[in-house]
Amino acid sequence: MSVHSKLKAGGQPVGAASPTTVPTMNVTRIHAFQQDIAFYLPKPSDHIQKIIRGTKKFYEQSMLVEIGPLLPDSPTVVDVGANIGNHSLFFAKVTSAKVLAFEPNPEAYSILEANVALNQLTEEIDLHKIGVGSGEGRGEINNVSDINLGMAKVVSAEGGSVEIRSLDDVLGSQHVDLIKIDVEGMECEVLKGARGVLERCKPLVIAEAATLEELSGIEHLLRPLGYRKVQRYNDTPTFLFQYGFEPRAAEETYTGNILKSVEGKMPKTTGIYAGMATVSGNEVALRAAVTSLLPQVDGLFVYLNGFSEVPSFLQGLDKVKCHLDSDGTRYGDAGKFWGLGQVRDAIYLTCDDDILYPQDYIARMTQELSDCGGQSVICVHGSLLVQPLENFYTNGARSVLHFANELIRRRQVHVPGTGTCAFHSAVVDITLDQFEAPNMADIWLTKFMAAKGIESFVVPHRKAWLLPLKVNRPTIFEASSNATKGAYDTSAKQQSVLTEILPLSIAKPDAEPSVLCLSLEKDDNILSALKELPVAARDPILFVLCDAVTEDLRAKIAQSSYSWEVHLIGRNQTLTAQQKDLFARLAPEASFWKVEKRRLVAHEVVQDLSDWRSQA
Repeated sequence: MSVHSKLKAGGQPVGAASPTTVPTMNVTRIHAFQQDIAFYLPKPSDHIQKIIRGTKKFYEQSMLVEIGPLLPDSPTVVDVGANIGNHSLFFAKVTSAKVLAFEPNPEAYSILEANVALNQLTEEIDLHKIGVGSGEGRGEINNVSDINLGMAKVVSAEGGSVEIRSLDDVLGSQHVDLIKIDVEGMECEVLKGARGVLERCKPLVIAEAATLEELSGIEHLLRPLGYRKVQRYNDTPTFLFQYGFEPRAAEETYTGNILKSVEGKMPKTTGIYAGMATVSGNEVALRAAVTSLLPQVDGLFVYLNGFSEVPSFLQGLDKVKCHLDSDGTRYGDAGKFWGLGQVRDAIYLTCDDDILYPQDYIARMTQELSDCGGQSVICVHGSLLVQPLENFYTNGARSVLHFANELIRRRQVHVPGTGTCAFHSAVVDITLDQFEAPNMADIWLTKFMAAKGIESFVVPHRKAWLLPLKVNRPTIFEASSNATKGAYDTSAKQQSVLTEILPLSIAKPDAEPSVLCLSLEKDDNILSALKELPVAARDPILFVLCDAVTEDLRAKIAQSSYSWEVHLIGRNQTLTAQQKDLFARLAPEASFWKVEKRRLVAHEVVQDLSDWRSQA
């Protein structure tokens, strides 16, 4: 059936509506990844629309949450076969991507256009009402069905009604990070017309392949370009293809190819190295962690706490260097930084002895580090402090962005988790002498970064990208702390170190931060107020005026789903000079809110912290 049999006399598809006049009864709203998304869904029988309406989730959301973290911070995505805009909305709204959406089916395009307008994404999503193929031409749309509105096949037809162009022609020299293709068996034609883009940009490719024949055709086109199939998704098989870094010539190496891909994006880099600290009794987990990392790096430095000799499985490995600390009392967990003093012009990763690192760990971390110009510390696990701080490890002291949980977009943090860190040795040149007491590696690194003005980011990652290994022994922190029990009070030492550098803030001197000031009617109002605050920024900063800074208030904030930088200001507490200075610097950019009769309302702008306390 031709799509044209479904058109009204005036050329408007049946059931379609202008983006500004869509019936409210056909709009479904969902909340996902702290974003509100509206879908115009006018066809109850359509498979995709039915799923979105019924689940209140994105269609194929499980695939999207795995693909999203693979993208850089400000990506460009090409959506070929955009249908009603499900994938385009996800990438534009959730990953902040610039999207080029291609949909030739007039009926699907009309709904796509409405969905883009409903979500105010006309600047972020560039719509193209054309077909995509191996070259320029015309075509007809066949195989239209009510079940899959936008997945109609564009077939070549001289003088056809649909314009067909290649991606190479449309994109020109534009950089692309992801190409998604779902065009009912015509994926190979799209790829043939995108060879230039694939060779130049090496984007991720997501392509549907309903049959083995279609999959074979796609692989036949992509494999010579250095791509490999890495994952399958969905009931209708959809595959992720990724450009690989495996050596393809005698003179190439895995790490060399990784560094070549980021050449010029960070300081001079000659190698990639990792450091790890362990404690006697953890040999089984250590072996697994080392095995997961070793093929991905040029060298691995292992600091052995409490060992009298090097474990047999580490002996004779050319890429491994070990340091024996027989009593394990000097550095403990901070020993993972031992190898940093032995490398120059290198990427260095600090790793834990009880984590299994994925095969793409080094490649991904290197790419993420290059996106920061090599000037930051990046990690997969980090913390935002609820300040003022009493003890870093107590309940409610911090909001943790945990490596076991998915993260779609990069987030800035105060304290990086040193079991998942990567940085450039020319930027982070901390020495072991600067770790003044065993363990507390995260705290000592944070102190170093604060003094140098170095930022830290948790990188996007899928759920369970890193896998914790079960161990039947004390943690390295517990083991080394017990060995020196009585020598110092760890909690007191942590607080002493942090007191020197607090308050910490993610606010950048050269950028306007997103700052909110909230006055609570009662401290118990905090969770409902956090939910209602109009926060669109990725890394907001929140000042909370409360009755008292209590453990209960801290815990509620830290256990909420909102991982923000939070500063608690008690109405009657003594203000520190640092608090006053930070507030004075950020207040001009702030929006002020207060809870009044259990409702969140706007409050007048206040420039002085003391005035805010007295007026709110």
